[in-house]
Amino acid sequence: MNNVNLTGRIGKDPEVFTFDSGEKQTSFSLAVDNGYYSKDKNEWIDRTVWLNIVKRGETKLKKGDLIEVSGKLNVRDYENKDGNKVYITEVVAFTTGLLNRKDSQENPAEFEKRTTEKSAEVTPDNPPDDDLPF
Repeated sequence: MNNVNLTGRIGKDPEVFTFDSGEKQTSFSLAVDNGYYSKDKNEWIDRTVWLNIVKRGETKLKKGDLIEVSGKLNVRDYENKDGNKVYITEVVAFTTGLLNRKDSQENPAEFEKRTTEKSAEVTPDNPPDDDLPF
């Protein structure tokens, strides 16, 4: 089963792409802590992994938001201008949930409006896009 659950901070404000059909897709980078304990150095090593996230529709999320993402891992490829094949690994988000704001001065009512977002309903008649058109 292809299922991904992540918690991390959004690295920059999400970008929205509108297709010719009018459907929208949002993409953003997510910083996820992936530290480990080094027995050789006898210390905790902090490490951040950056992941590309894409989801259907628009979002109210912002740079710095601590979020949780549920979705699936997707690998796609394309040929660049030099004729080389380029592979991209990304997470296709089905749901995102806002955990808290980096700057806690946000109006609580506005924060509440942004706490949980679902991508367009995934049903047998509306499956998730496996082949993203970009």
